[in-house]
Amino acid sequence: MLLKIALRDLQQKFLQHALTVLVATVAIGFSLVVLLMAASVQQGMTDTSQPFDMIVGAKGSASQLIFNTIFLQENPVGNVPESLYDQLQEDDRVAETIPFGFGDNYQGYRIVGTTNAILELRPGYKAKAEEEPLFQIKEGRFFEKAYEVVLGSDVAQKTGLKIGDQFKAVHGIVQSIEDEAEDHHDEDEDHDEDEDHHDEDEDHDEDEHHDESAVEQGHHHHTPYTVVGILDWMHRPYDKGIFTSLESVWEMHGSEHHDVTAVMVTPKDYTGLYQIYQEINNGNEAQAALPGAVMGNIFDTLGQSAEVLTVVSYIVLAMALITIVLSLYWSVLTRTRENAILRAIGAGRRDILIVVLIESAIIVFASILLGLGFGHLLAYGVSSYLQETMAIYSPVSFMMQEIRLMAVIAVLAIGASLLPAVNAYRTDVAKNLMPK
Repeated sequence: MLLKIALRDLQQKFLQHALTVLVATVAIGFSLVVLLMAASVQQGMTDTSQPFDMIVGAKGSASQLIFNTIFLQENPVGNVPESLYDQLQEDDRVAETIPFGFGDNYQGYRIVGTTNAILELRPGYKAKAEEEPLFQIKEGRFFEKAYEVVLGSDVAQKTGLKIGDQFKAVHGIVQSIEDEAEDHHDEDEDHDEDEDHHDEDEDHDEDEHHDESAVEQGHHHHTPYTVVGILDWMHRPYDKGIFTSLESVWEMHGSEHHDVTAVMVTPKDYTGLYQIYQEINNGNEAQAALPGAVMGNIFDTLGQSAEVLTVVSYIVLAMALITIVLSLYWSVLTRTRENAILRAIGAGRRDILIVVLIESAIIVFASILLGLGFGHLLAYGVSSYLQETMAIYSPVSFMMQEIRLMAVIAVLAIGASLLPAVNAYRTDVAKNLMPK
């Protein structure tokens, strides 16, 4: 009977209580997003950087070097001299080196010059022999000669390129609007190639100026690449990469010096790793960056931001709790006469107290359940956005901290609702039954 009375009261003031539940749902949902994304993004970035023991690149920002090489973000810091690359290959302390060469793109997807050594890249530090390499061919084969490319799974899906297709690369790491428009008219440009060549001779000075600004604005290379393979999903940023031989990159740019953008170094042991790390950073040619250390610094910065967001979310939660209490208090005030009638026909003070507590419990638990659903849905949306834009795979999973947070919210909310419940308990029967 008391449950029916509580449900009837909630139904009579449905809009008021629905708005209360909505406010609490949003507050709980945003609090969960902060909790879930802080953990999932950190885990995603850690998993992505784990295969890389040390990255050697040009002097500059270590985080820029890491994000450019591992996450295919940011601009390249510069190039590593060929002599240093050869030195690392011959170093007895080094077990494996994987070179990287950047500088071109196709429809915004970066072309990565490398060697077949990347096929042995495994998902963790000192990966065990039974662990499968990250690079698995889904269709076709890996590149074997110049101007052959292997597509990351996301590239193949988004561009529609297939085995045997050809395309022309654009100089630079991003594609401008003009370059995109030019991609759609490649056939027309090939048809007018002779005429274009004549125009280039007439406008030689203008073309020289265009070549000087090619890195910023981008221009099409004339030699096409041929797709010979498509990779299986790695669920890492390399799903957005187009892989080819270093020789292709060097020939495409007419480079006489076989420099590389970065080198991944896998040591035979960690003693050798730190020796090489110190030697390179003490020199003037390049810098060595440890992805784990760089990620740690980034997580410290993200952690400070997460702490601020956590404080804000707690403030929002407190406001939601206050909203629940005020809604219940106002509901009790507007039905004092009804409570007096219930008392007059035999209901005790305890019954009135229990009815209000039942109402508060229904509102609180409805808010918690909806908040959990909303929070996970929102976190999934943020995770999908990060995956689409930065290829950071941060799957959202259930955490034990959620149970603790929801338990605290339930206890505080129901505890705070004792104020309106006590007010209903103290209803003066005679005063509220008198005609107004």
